[in-house]
This record gives sequence, structure tokens and C-alpha cells, in this order.
Amino acid sequence: MKIKVIGLKGGVGKTLIANYIAQKLREMNFKVEVYPDKYAVENEEVDFEIYDLGLARPDQENSINLFVCDKFSLKTTVDYSKSWNGKKILIINKVSPIPKEIIEEIILAQEEIDNFISIILVPFNGAFFMNEYSTEPTLDNLVEILLGRKNQKIILPFIEI
Repeated sequence: MKIKVIGLKGGVGKTLIANYIAQKLREMNFKVEVYPDKYAVENEEVDFEIYDLGLARPDQENSINLFVCDKFSLKTTVDYSKSWNGKKILIINKVSPIPKEIIEEIILAQEEIDNFISIILVPFNGAFFMNEYSTEPTLDNLVEILLGRKNQKIILPFIEI
């Protein structure tokens, strides 16, 4: 299976998410390759090929396309994703822990729900930005969706009130 992780803006966590998915799949004993940008050769010996892409041209390949953004690049990313065919998942990364801001991001996500098979809001995780591996339940749910084990339209971060 080909998974394309696409981000239009630098620093939204595209590479981190690609590597997280790969790590989780490897822990489940899948063979996984991660390719930076478009530098890849078809490898039929692996279960998953993950392409870490910046701005890429839409194609007709049978792949799952993960569009990674933050709240500042959300509209541009959604508009760009509309030119792509196939299965699309929107990942809004670095979601604020402030309840008012979370609600704003949930509302923005719900407006686009019909354009994606799933929308995932990933909370800001400081450990990731210190290059420390940390479990993230929203990304674990993403892996379950990719494996076809879960079918959930929107995945929200855990919010303590």
C-alpha cells in the first residue's frame, strides 16, 4: 500500500507523522519503507511504502493521501486536496490545548468532513519536537484507519476540563 504524506507548509509535522506511522507499522511486524520526497523505487517486498512529500502534483495512483497542516495552513491545504483523487485523510497537527481554540479547530474540521474519509486533530506534543518518541493516541487511531481496522470520520484529541 502506498501512503503519501503531503504538506504544503514547512514545519507542520509531515515528516514526524510519516515516521510515526512507519514506527507503529513496524511494531506490528509490517515491512515499511519511508521515502523522502519523490526519491523512491517500487519495492514489492514491503507492505507499506510511505512517501514524505512537500508540494506534489496530484496523480491517479491508488494510494492513501494524508494531507498534513496546522490551523494556519488549513484552508490552503483543503483547497489543494480537492484536486486529488482517491482516499484522502486530513491531519490538523499541533492543535492548541486551549479549549476555545480547540473548538474553533473542530468547527473548521467539521466544515470539510465530506471531502475526506477521516479528519484527525493531533494535539501539540512537546516531546515530538524534542526528537523524543512519545505515544500519541490520535496518530495510533490514524494507523488503525490505514489498516482498515477503524472507520471513524473525525478523531479528536483527548481534552481534560
